[in-house]
Amino acid sequence: MQLLLGASSKARMAAVGLLALGLLAGAAPPDERDPGAPGISLPSEHDVNMRFTQPGIVATVHVKPGDAVGPGDKLISLDTRLEEKELEILRKDESDLPVKAAEKERDVKKAKFERIDLQRKNNAATQQEWDEAKADFELSELRILKAKLDQEQAQLKRQKQEIKIADMTLKSQTAGVVETVDIHVGEAVDPSKPVITLVRNNPLWIEVHLPAVQAHALAGLYARSKAQDKDLELVVRYRDSVPREAPGAEPRKGKVIYFAPKADPRSGLHLVRLELPNAEARASGQRVLIDLPAEVRDAETGQAVAGPGK
Repeated sequence: MQLLLGASSKARMAAVGLLALGLLAGAAPPDERDPGAPGISLPSEHDVNMRFTQPGIVATVHVKPGDAVGPGDKLISLDTRLEEKELEILRKDESDLPVKAAEKERDVKKAKFERIDLQRKNNAATQQEWDEAKADFELSELRILKAKLDQEQAQLKRQKQEIKIADMTLKSQTAGVVETVDIHVGEAVDPSKPVITLVRNNPLWIEVHLPAVQAHALAGLYARSKAQDKDLELVVRYRDSVPREAPGAEPRKGKVIYFAPKADPRSGLHLVRLELPNAEARASGQRVLIDLPAEVRDAETGQAVAGPGK
């Protein structure tokens, strides 16, 4: 199977970009008193559009949109009845009977040559008889090698057929959520077209754009954390939980994983990306607030904005 970036991913990223542009234009967060920096949650990978590498007829669709899947989970299976019959034929072709028959023939030719060789030493056989017996014996050994080679080729063909049959079941390569299923039972597969789309929302990426001084201050904290072999973690709050989580709730923490090497030329803001565990399976594309450390928050007066996407 093959993976590619689909139009649905580009469309969603464009929508996220429009949201971010609104924020860049000066849209205020819902609660201007909340010190959290506004950000947005995104899938941690581009949409994974999956397709088959061979044509076939769909026999089973194992999932539906919204289903969570893990690595190795079955997604769609093709009809393999003809391929299974071909596999049975190939298994018979790798029988060791031709090798055993060649070895028996070699034993007979060897015994004949040894007898004629003894006769030749006693002048009871001609040179021609000895030459013919010797050639027959040597040819019988070559036939054994040929039979073994044929058997090895049959084994390789059988293994190739097993791989082909295995590839007729599309399996997830990563943990994610099924976004779309674009084919149904009984339909013919076109190898050039995706049949299913997965989104990876665990972990999520959290993107925020910070003013240059704040980004620089956060980068300094990040460098000091890494020097101590630690991750720099920041509390992430969903805006539906503003102003604070319920009392006693464990705060969500995302670790800083990326600083953009250059600022946005229009706004002068710097992209910072966090990785946030998402065991509760929240959808991506939601607005969040990131609690910045005091030394970062106070580094410069100015508003951070949500990231425009990947």
